[in-house]
Amino acid sequence: MIEKFAYGRPRKDLRIDDCEGSCEVQVIGVNTILQLAHPGAPVIYSSVPMSMDITTGSFGGALPPGNLVVAGHIQMAEHYDLPFFSGGHGSSSKIPDPQAAYEKALSAYTMFLAGADFLGGPGLLESFTVLSYEQFMIDVEMFKMMGSMLEGFPIDEESLALPSIERVGHEGHFMGDKQTVDTLRRMWRPGITDVTSYATWTAAGSKSVIERAHEEARRILSSHQPEELPSAVHEEIRRLLREADKHNA
Repeated sequence: MIEKFAYGRPRKDLRIDDCEGSCEVQVIGVNTILQLAHPGAPVIYSSVPMSMDITTGSFGGALPPGNLVVAGHIQMAEHYDLPFFSGGHGSSSKIPDPQAAYEKALSAYTMFLAGADFLGGPGLLESFTVLSYEQFMIDVEMFKMMGSMLEGFPIDEESLALPSIERVGHEGHFMGDKQTVDTLRRMWRPGITDVTSYATWTAAGSKSVIERAHEEARRILSSHQPEELPSAVHEEIRRLLREADKHNA
């Protein structure tokens, strides 16, 4: 993976188009050297949206200029037919709060809509320097919501459900119809998102999303057991490591 930190610095490449071009030259240059040394080596194009705070000169993660630069890199990766990994979905906030929410949502959805194949950064705060378990759970929830929206929706005979409409008629309801139940199983469902009424929410303790995320993180850490990799996968990993050692000897 060739990764470039798309950081607008206080010189010529402060402009978004200049930063876009200078980053592009570096990535293509590195890939050229890589292909000369290892022809046909698979490559993932990657960059991280970093921007200079014009009031202090310090860097910040997932600010609008950096997001725009990475969106441009995604388009260039598509031009070269390379998969793209975006290191976005960060925030300059120090804690899981409204600032983290809007910065992360804006940066992540920008990358997805631009066509990124992979997106990193869940749980990261303070410009990619701090990892929060609570923020991680919130980000996973956002990823699932965005993924559901990006899938779109079909318009075909099954989705129009004309047979179901005929079965139910104008006096029935669809909640007991098999097609409705099958559709509901495929729909997005809330994890730590609260969609209950105010009365139900207060009766359950008036927990914030951060509190619910904290509880979910503790539950996973205390109970999750990772699945064992199949023996064939273990053998393939060992084979790749042997080839790498032989090549690097």
